[in-house]
Amino acid sequence: MGIAKVSREECKVWIVEAKKKMLANDMDLLKNEVHEQCLCHRFAVYLEKMVKSKHANLHVDCEYNRRIDNPKILDDKNIRPDIIVHLRGKLHSNVLVIEAKKESCREYCELCDKDKVRLESIMDDEMFLYQNAVLLTFTKSDIEFKFVEVRK
Repeated sequence: MGIAKVSREECKVWIVEAKKKMLANDMDLLKNEVHEQCLCHRFAVYLEKMVKSKHANLHVDCEYNRRIDNPKILDDKNIRPDIIVHLRGKLHSNVLVIEAKKESCREYCELCDKDKVRLESIMDDEMFLYQNAVLLTFTKSDIEFKFVEVRK
């Protein structure tokens, strides 16, 4: 059994608040262009505080590569989304998936296009059934985000 639906609006509130906290407390990380995984971790820390305030049973994980006891596989490839909100160990309990990129990355546009297609595929795939998907962009002075639509 999965979890109750979490609306896009609720996810948006979580993301906006996490963004505010990170911009207030960790601007040096953005300015210094630290590694994407470091930025995702800090964002996930703030996101988790927002999520847990309403849904204590949900988990926020970075680079999570499991579906119960098995690797997450999409199109015959192992995947590990940058950040997810879910119930660990439960099928069909995926609330939010986030793929993030640094704007300063040389291949930024190409990678964002690939991430968008991957997010669309993850949302469409019966194995995952994520309720919401977001593309997150870290710039030197801001954190931008965009929800990805289901293709069905």
